[in-house]
Order: sequence, then C-alpha cells, then structure tokens
Amino acid sequence: MNIRILLFSLLIGLPFAMRAERVDMRAAGAKANGTTLNTRLINQTIDRLSKGGGGTLFFLRGATSQVLS
Repeated sequence: MNIRILLFSLLIGLPFAMRAERVDMRAAGAKANGTTLNTRLINQTIDRLSKGGGGTLFFLRGATSQVLS
C-alpha cells in the first residue's frame, strides 16, 4: 500500500519539479568579489521564484579577497 502512495506522489510531483526554474546567481548579476553585498538581489530573486511556484538558486564559487598583515 505504501509503495502505491509513493509511486502516485512521484507521478504527480515530478512534472512540477521538472518545471522549477534554476537561477545561477552570478548570471543574475550577483558579484562574487568578496566585498559586494548581494542581499537585495538574492531576496528579489527568491520573491520572484516564490511568485512563480518555486525554484532553486545556486551559487558558484566566487573570488574572495584576503588581506594579509
């Protein structure tokens, strides 16, 4: 019985998961320089995805600055 529920859930949920938008934050304009605050852009992107039914943000590794004394 539980396997039927699982299979049914997968069949219903899979098309929605496949339509979810993926957003590369660097392509969206985020600066990965270690000094720029990207908070506003990240929040705006989350809000946009939320209104559209969901999605995923992903962040590639960026450059950071280090000051050595």
